Amino acid sequence: MISSIKPVSSSLTAIAGVRRSIPAKLQFSPLPIIGNFQKPKPLPQKPLLSSQNLSNFPLAAAAAAQRSDVFRVGAYEADRSRPIEIGIDVPDEQSGQKVKIGIYFATWWALNVVFNIYNKKVLNAFPYPWLTSTLSLACGSLMMLVSWLNGGELLRLLICDVCSHCYSFYKMPSLDQTSSGEANEEVGLVFIGEFDAPILRAEDSRRFIHVKISRGDVELEMASDGFPSWLTILDKKFISSTPELLKMNADIVVAKDGTGNYTTVSEAVDAAPENSKRRFTIYVKEGVYNETIEIGKMKTNLTLIGDGRDATILTGSLNAKDGYPIMKSATLATNADGFMALDVWFQNTAGPEKGQAVALRVTADVSVIYRCRIDGYQDTLLADKYRQLYRDCYITGTIDFIFGDAAAVFQYCDIVARKPMSGQSNVLTAQGRSDSTQNSGFSLQKCNITASSDFAPIKGTVKTFLGRPWKMFSTVVIMQSFIDDLIDPAGWTPWNNDVGRLSTLFYAEYENKGPGADTSKRVKWPGYKLITDPKEAAEFTVENLINGELWLNSTGVPYEKGL
Repeated sequence: MISSIKPVSSSLTAIAGVRRSIPAKLQFSPLPIIGNFQKPKPLPQKPLLSSQNLSNFPLAAAAAAQRSDVFRVGAYEADRSRPIEIGIDVPDEQSGQKVKIGIYFATWWALNVVFNIYNKKVLNAFPYPWLTSTLSLACGSLMMLVSWLNGGELLRLLICDVCSHCYSFYKMPSLDQTSSGEANEEVGLVFIGEFDAPILRAEDSRRFIHVKISRGDVELEMASDGFPSWLTILDKKFISSTPELLKMNADIVVAKDGTGNYTTVSEAVDAAPENSKRRFTIYVKEGVYNETIEIGKMKTNLTLIGDGRDATILTGSLNAKDGYPIMKSATLATNADGFMALDVWFQNTAGPEKGQAVALRVTADVSVIYRCRIDGYQDTLLADKYRQLYRDCYITGTIDFIFGDAAAVFQYCDIVARKPMSGQSNVLTAQGRSDSTQNSGFSLQKCNITASSDFAPIKGTVKTFLGRPWKMFSTVVIMQSFIDDLIDPAGWTPWNNDVGRLSTLFYAEYENKGPGADTSKRVKWPGYKLITDPKEAAEFTVENLINGELWLNSTGVPYEKGL
């Protein structure tokens, strides 16, 4: 395991601890272009069906993205204004389906006749054997005839929806891997866009049929009840539930006073199913739970809901000085995709003198932390890997207290610097992107950056910075936020005086407000930028940085997809 060592010292530029290299999510190379394909001029893009957004729902299952692996795909729409000039006869699909059903019907009818004629024992078991035979044959014939007339749709409803592994009547949408902007005029295809889509298992492929694609975004086809048509009944029930209903209908209840199923959160997590295809909810009642919790990667689609971020408290004190590495010091660590936490307070009470001490570690794709409080000092929150959303959270700390290599968006969060040890400085972020081809980075959008009540009186005597580059390609954008006067005019600081990272990092600010938002005295690094173009800032929104439209629409958690 490759590690990066931070020497022990009381100053910011030499802070004790060991950091672990966090690899990026697996990247896939594009498929080679077959033959001597020439790039013609793109045809006009025609967007496909748009549908309503689910962000108004109070809470929902993250059913739209049940797997962490992703690959780059492109969506195409036929250009109906141009004829297909290739000499290929395209058969009528519905006619072919009718022929197939007709063959099935004839075979089934013949077998019934043979069975009814020769199996006299079965016929004689009924009072009117030949009448029974005739009615049976007539009912079956009627069903097959109706199915034949509508091209097999009746059989699909009666058979394929019952058997979850039968998809012979479904047809997957065309997906292709190519470079953005290519269009094949010869076959009348227009490239709409590309996006990171989940690699689907067989049992998920039927749901993906109902996903509509428009200019690179995935939008959901809505059923008559206002939900995406691929959601299960249980998913719809979860989406429409309020927090109180979720608690009432929780799968497991944890209570310190013994009124629940378990008295510890760890026991409840152990009891949760593995590879769950529906959202599994653990309700943790008000109380202080002093334990270290690790959620294994097989505990997918797990929701942890408390009685409020000032009432349900998960606390611990593991830290680097006492021999616990970063990855093992978290009060709660989750490795399971689809994790959601709501109304919970995560604490690490080790204190600033103990060095690195994580309160919450999230190593899980498509994860949401909503209305939670995350308290610590150095290294409070490890946003470790993959796509994450933090909404309406309260996060405190001193040094590098939001760090990791995730693609994470923080919306409407309070980022609060605490009083450090004597001689130390405060740093809000330490993003760990180590490869220029990764798509990780932190985006703080519409947040409040302030000082805690114990730090505010002395904030003028302690330097506080927005971030420093933990790794070579560290990426942080702060936009549309309020920055109080605790931030040093320089804004950003190097990592242990390593000037080599100053040209490879990407630090930017966009439309911030407050006394600390003045950029006139900001660092003059090659990698620092004051963004003025909204299109450039939009690359760090929910929609683009974490592909939020692909998976957040079904969570019910409020979010803003753009600027």
